[in-house]
Amino acid sequence: MIEMFKYLTRTLEKKEQKACRRFALFCFIGPVMDVLCYSEIIYIINTVVRSNEVTREIIFFTLFMAGISLLKLFFDLYRYIFYDFLIAHYLVPSAVDIPLLYSRQVHWSAQSHP
Repeated sequence: MIEMFKYLTRTLEKKEQKACRRFALFCFIGPVMDVLCYSEIIYIINTVVRSNEVTREIIFFTLFMAGISLLKLFFDLYRYIFYDFLIAHYLVPSAVDIPLLYSRQVHWSAQSHP
């Protein structure tokens, strides 16, 4: 999978490759944080149901997990902002260049073959 990613991004400039790698990292970290948060929620519910009481440690752990969830929300917000930046500054100009280059090639080949 890493080799396929490298193959797909090798035609990009170095700056664009770096941006794509950073975005891929963001896309990988988000689901990992989701899995951790959900597994901890299951742990909290299981502990409370088993002991039939809510201890101070569980309350602090729940607040800690709420803080992690808020951190994940800010992380997702940054990922979406970076995604918009990636499209606007790297992908759209490249997509505009392709038809322009094609039209120049067609124009050049029409001139060379009367």
